[in-house]
Amino acid sequence: LAGMALMLGYMLTSWLRLKRRVKTSIPENIALDFNNTKFDQKVYQSGAIESPFLFGIIRPRIYIPNSVAEEELPYIVQHEMTHLKRQDYLVKPVGFLLLSVYWFNPFVWAAYVMLCKDIELICDEKVIRQLGAPASAESAEFSEVSTFYCVIKQIGTMMQASTAAASTQKAGFL
Repeated sequence: LAGMALMLGYMLTSWLRLKRRVKTSIPENIALDFNNTKFDQKVYQSGAIESPFLFGIIRPRIYIPNSVAEEELPYIVQHEMTHLKRQDYLVKPVGFLLLSVYWFNPFVWAAYVMLCKDIELICDEKVIRQLGAPASAESAEFSEVSTFYCVIKQIGTMMQASTAAASTQKAGFL
């Protein structure tokens, strides 16, 4: 129960911290016509975030950092709109709740990491099919290999942490 409480506490703390960071975001309507695809989407821009994301459960909003280049904007907006249409903003928290319950199982950690990566790759694929490959697509193969390596490395780290926490609990320290 201590592990589950820590996981849920981490989730709540992260959510509150992110909510505070996006509080000063400025709403902006973005209307673009790109590769025969028209956008008219309200997004929120902020200097307090590093990467774009969809945030919220009841009324999810698209947040974009101020530093986004103009040529990347259609891809980013479409990517986040794909998350919205697929309701990934509901799937990921449910996955984290399951992870919180089964925090001691390294296979659940691996499944959660793969769920998150799959969600992103599916949205990327849909955007590329819809808008075509971006100009920076030359490094796509390297990016895929790099992503796979990061996933494997992250799974290993999480499995070690989970195993250490489980052995600590069995020893009676928690």
